[in-house]
Amino acid sequence: MPNSCRPGARSHGLRDDRAGQGSTAVNDRYRIVFDRDDGPAEVEIVDDRPARRLAEGERPMATLTIRLPDAQRDRLAAMAARRGFSLNKLMQELAVRALAEHDTEMRFRARAARGDAARGLETLDGLDRRHGTASER
Repeated sequence: MPNSCRPGARSHGLRDDRAGQGSTAVNDRYRIVFDRDDGPAEVEIVDDRPARRLAEGERPMATLTIRLPDAQRDRLAAMAARRGFSLNKLMQELAVRALAEHDTEMRFRARAARGDAARGLETLDGLDRRHGTASER
């Protein structure tokens, strides 16, 4: 059932500086704000609670607005549903993967910059002699 059809979803159009946008409550803390036009979907998760002091070691969460074509948004929502969690959680997991991939690449690039290319090629040639090349297997 779409969130806007869910009993108690508290869906409504917005006014003033958010005219042309709609809002649907997720829970007592968050609401989803979205453009109500026919263009690409722009969705924002808004924290309705007043600002509070963070507990020691707690980090603040940021709001990120992403513009996506409707078809991509629908595919991501379907992927999240198949995995049994929210679209927000899916985006969080994809961000973690992208950052891990980036960090790994940066580590390897830093190590490669400190390394000796001739010695690296010599090591690879030795491994090929010892274990054969991929085309020989």
